[in-house]
Amino acid sequence: MRSELARSRRAVHWRRRDGRSSAAATSIEGEALLGLGQTAQGAKLLLEGLAALRADAGALPFYVDNAARWSAEYNRKRSGAAEAPKQTAILQGTKAR
Repeated sequence: MRSELARSRRAVHWRRRDGRSSAAATSIEGEALLGLGQTAQGAKLLLEGLAALRADAGALPFYVDNAARWSAEYNRKRSGAAEAPKQTAILQGTKAR
């Protein structure tokens, strides 16, 4: 998987002529990094890509929908992780800290 990500980072079709990533590529790369456990960088790229896709009236709905779904999944996992100690405390009958 890491080698696939490395190849995709080098691929020129992921880059615009000015060298920057397209919004779709940025969100895809962010999701890939999240899948590899690189949460900070992955979340940053995913959210940047999603914001750019939503701002672009010509963006294909496929890319916008995927980025929005990935962002929602990330937020659900993140909020679930934050709530886990509280849920454990409730189940154990103790106060959450």
